[in-house]
Amino acid sequence: IAPKYRDFTFAQITHPQTAAVRAKIGNYIANIEENLEEGKGLFLYGSTGLAKTGIASVVLMEAIHRGRSGYFVTLNSLFDLYAGGWKDEDVKQQYEDFILGTDVLVIDEVGNETKTNNMLVSACFNDVLRRRFNNLQTTIITSNLYFKKIKDVYGEEVHSILSESTTQHEFKGIDYRQGMNQS
Repeated sequence: IAPKYRDFTFAQITHPQTAAVRAKIGNYIANIEENLEEGKGLFLYGSTGLAKTGIASVVLMEAIHRGRSGYFVTLNSLFDLYAGGWKDEDVKQQYEDFILGTDVLVIDEVGNETKTNNMLVSACFNDVLRRRFNNLQTTIITSNLYFKKIKDVYGEEVHSILSESTTQHEFKGIDYRQGMNQS
C-alpha cells in the first residue's frame, strides 16, 4: 500500500460527495469476513479525486488486520509483472505470489494504463480476474471508467466476471483535490 494510504482510516473519508458510497462500503466492511469467504470484491468507479483509492486501501487494510494477505498494484504495474515473468523466473514468482496468491488484491487505476498493447493488457486483466474469481479470491478495483465501459475497453468476459465477483459503486462529484489548493 502506498505510504499516503497506509494509515488512512474509514473515519477520515468525510467529503460530503462520498457520503452515499461511504455508507455502502461501511456495510461491506461490517460484513467483510463473509465477503472475503465468498471472494466478493468491489468495483469503485467514477470521477477523479473522490477517494476511490483511499477507500480501496481502507478495505485492504481491514482485511490485513483480520489476518488476510493483501497487495496493492496499479494495472500498469500488474501488467509489468505479468509480462516480465515471460523471461525472468523471479518476476514470474513475484506475479504468482503477489497477484495470484494474495487473498485480497487491489488493482488501482484501471483504464489509465498505457494503451500501447491494449490487447495484451486486456488478456492479462482477463487472466488475473478469471483465476482469482475461480479461486474465490477478493479483488477490489478502482477506475475512472464507468462500469458499462469496461466491456468496450476490456471485453465481454472481463465485464461478466466483474459483474459477478464485485459490487459496483459509482462515485459522483467534483474532484476534491481541485479545491484543496485554491485560496
